[in-house]
Amino acid sequence: MVHRPQRLGDIITMFRKYRMEPKVIQFVHPRIGSEANMVLVEAHRDGKPDVKILPPLIVYQENGEYCQEVMDIYYGPKEEKA
Repeated sequence: MVHRPQRLGDIITMFRKYRMEPKVIQFVHPRIGSEANMVLVEAHRDGKPDVKILPPLIVYQENGEYCQEVMDIYYGPKEEKA
């Protein structure tokens, strides 16, 4: 699920109401030093309470270009030349 971070408490409450347990949470920040504007949540039905918080995903570098992690998500990881 992709949503606003301010709604995380409501999201977890609704998940549990429908027997879903959050498993992975990652906050998305537009730039380093800026507040998160999205949260990514993975949940499993009838899962046991155990959540993993991933490091934040930063979308843009200081020069305005996408960070490598975002480029890998959009276009796949670069292949190493031998």
